[in-house]
Amino acid sequence: MKRYLEYYDAIKFLDDRGFSLNKTLNFTDSPLVKKFEYWAKDDGEEMYLLEVMDQDFVFMFKLV
Repeated sequence: MKRYLEYYDAIKFLDDRGFSLNKTLNFTDSPLVKKFEYWAKDDGEEMYLLEVMDQDFVFMFKLV
């Protein structure tokens, strides 16, 4: 079982459930991590963190 998702599949999952991009942190000096993205619903109760890797793969975390 792979532990990562493709970036565009994760974005589609979040878009389909009413999440929108809240904040992006870019990393130019990291050879592995490209950026972190925070996705949230309008009410702010649910939030996801995407750790976007160098080759458009992500680790997705639900923040509680």
